[in-house]
Amino acid sequence: MSVPRRLEPSGNGAARLLPSMSGLDALELIKAFDEHIEVVTITPFASLATLNEALRRGAWGYLIKPFPRQALELMIRDALGRRAAQLTSRVRR
Repeated sequence: MSVPRRLEPSGNGAARLLPSMSGLDALELIKAFDEHIEVVTITPFASLATLNEALRRGAWGYLIKPFPRQALELMIRDALGRRAAQLTSRVRR
């Protein structure tokens, strides 16, 4: 799977960025672009198989719609904290 040069993952959602691929394929593409990007998978379908696959492919978290806004905020805060810790440990090396 090749990574498009212009791919700039953001909070806009994979469905808008990459409408022709599945969320799991988009997750894999984003992680190939930069393995340190924390990806939260959001889906309207509750499936243990999909949850396991998303986590296997490197998702930071998994939310099933509808969910409380606070759940997403907490997940984003945790992901940003993890990223900050990764960057801090790189600087110390």
